[in-house]
Amino acid sequence: EQQKNVLILDFKKDFAGDEVFEEWASLESLYVNFEGLTFNPLIPMPKVNPRDGELVVQIGQHISGLASILKRTYGLGAQQHIAVKNAIEDSFRDMGLQTRGNSSFNQSMNFPDFRNVGEKLEDANPSAFNRLDPLFTLDLFRPENRRNSFKELANRSIVIDLSDIPSEEVRDS
Repeated sequence: EQQKNVLILDFKKDFAGDEVFEEWASLESLYVNFEGLTFNPLIPMPKVNPRDGELVVQIGQHISGLASILKRTYGLGAQQHIAVKNAIEDSFRDMGLQTRGNSSFNQSMNFPDFRNVGEKLEDANPSAFNRLDPLFTLDLFRPENRRNSFKELANRSIVIDLSDIPSEEVRDS
């Protein structure tokens, strides 16, 4: 009623597919088990530099934050954590992006997708790859969504159906 965006994480299928509720609340449903997550977690959120007003991305900070989330969620050890962080950094470098400091942001920037990280990690540290295996085998982050940021997802009113995800770690992350 207030015309605000709403994001509902539905773990028990209480809301997803309830057409009456969706219509009343102006929501759409995203069925993760069938469609994946429709954003690329490797796209950092642009920020405005307070000194000059330039829009920048802080890729190194984004990588560190993402690697820390994966460490905590999947119980990665110190070596596995570093291997994941390095695989993410290498994926960014392969796209020609610097991983330290600020980079000017523009809409045409290309970022790696999560499959790039998986390919690097599988070779470099099979143990870390195996820990993150559900992220890869469930095909949650698909190449067709590589240009979609989380901000775009959050700017929609949506119910994200996580009820059919067979991995507790994935559901809870």
